[in-house]
Amino acid sequence: MLVEREFKCLFYKAVSKTNAVSKINAFFAGLNPAVSLVTESIGNLSYYLRNDIRKTDTYIVFTIAKVNLEQDIQIDDIQTQNRDIVEKEDTEGIANDAQFLYDFKNSILLQKRGKSQTTIEELRKFIALKVGIDYKEFEFVIIKDKDATKNLDKMRHVHDVVFSIAIPENLSLFSEQVKDINSGVEFAKEMSAKSMELRIKGTDLNKNRLRRAIDEFCSYKDNQNVKIRTMSVYGDSEIIDLVNHKLNYYEKYYIEDIDNDIIYDKLEKAYKEKEGYLVAFKD
Repeated sequence: MLVEREFKCLFYKAVSKTNAVSKINAFFAGLNPAVSLVTESIGNLSYYLRNDIRKTDTYIVFTIAKVNLEQDIQIDDIQTQNRDIVEKEDTEGIANDAQFLYDFKNSILLQKRGKSQTTIEELRKFIALKVGIDYKEFEFVIIKDKDATKNLDKMRHVHDVVFSIAIPENLSLFSEQVKDINSGVEFAKEMSAKSMELRIKGTDLNKNRLRRAIDEFCSYKDNQNVKIRTMSVYGDSEIIDLVNHKLNYYEKYYIEDIDNDIIYDKLEKAYKEKEGYLVAFKD
């Protein structure tokens, strides 16, 4: 049976005031997919580069496995409701994979977004150990989408919109135009909530009404002195981030089973679609 799935990724630029990025680029350019690298320990977790690497003359697509050796492996039977602990070796543990694409010619990183995976900070530390540098010598800076508003105008179909705001300490009901926002915030405050999220889903949302909603939320922010945490528009093959202006790639697709080859294909597709913008990007 086909299952609806989502692929999301973010884009970063490796930057450094030393020659750290040059060393990182040389490390990835020289990686041999046939040669396994030593597992690294960071904190209480272990990390290793899986051997299913995909490499071209300009970039490499790879997976970092994050392994927890201390967590018990539990198996539950939903009929008997019994739980068993699986015996394991000291070198075995629960693993979570994270997939990346790194362009070692232009120092650009793509990160597939997912839960419980290797973070950018953990990746920095892993790379630093492999290259033999201090992880503080470089960082991955998020690439901004400077054309976010223009891209919204160009978007043909919008199917999801997410607004999220922090709940203000002092709420004043200042305008009939945003009475729906006011009532939602009032309800959230009564429940002692710290934030409120509004998600709208459809197949082809009204873009004119969406623009008015964006203006209303911005007006609400200015008048109530609240922080808008999220204002994201999903459509076509991208997410438009109207708050932090992070460059995103988004794709909804349908498939029964998923493996690394499919994720690698998606990362390459995202890279090729944004390549012109990425190579020309200036922080």
